[in-house]
Amino acid sequence: MAALAARPAGDGPPLIRSLLASAGAPDAGADWLAAFAGLAVPPLVRLLARGVAPAAHGQNLLVVLDEHARPRRLVYRDLADVRLSPRRLARHGFDAAAVGGRVIDDDPAVLRTMLFGHLFGTTFGTLVSALADRDRAAGARLWSIVAAAAHRAYDDLPRPRRTGPTARPSSPRNSASRPSP
Repeated sequence: MAALAARPAGDGPPLIRSLLASAGAPDAGADWLAAFAGLAVPPLVRLLARGVAPAAHGQNLLVVLDEHARPRRLVYRDLADVRLSPRRLARHGFDAAAVGGRVIDDDPAVLRTMLFGHLFGTTFGTLVSALADRDRAAGARLWSIVAAAAHRAYDDLPRPRRTGPTARPSSPRNSASRPSP
């Protein structure tokens, strides 16, 4: 991913823009970003909700492109840069007892920071910058695409079942019914 935002020697356009132009779609940056966000955000948010927080920055997150330079698949390459929450994993039927060291952390803030800082701050930040090419309005439109993917991924998380006298009806607007990613 990091290479896609890089500029070649001589200050040419970032690789992502050159790829889109060579595929005959020089103005397809928003579509490309939407496809990438649709591949990256939902599974990473689901992993976080279950207790796994990968460092999804440009060196760890690899994208497989089709013949038209569209994102088709993602590969995460560095499992040493992940944080695991034994409590969350246990709630979902997984045992993290055999794992130890710096990868274990039950602090939700640490888990969110690990994923969101790398994925949104670094990966999407560099892609939006490369695609917008200093155009603030274009950058705002691209960030809205990323935000929409994040909202959809969060809305698609399974809702916890509540029973008993304190149960509240689930609704998309009731944040108490959503699991904390």
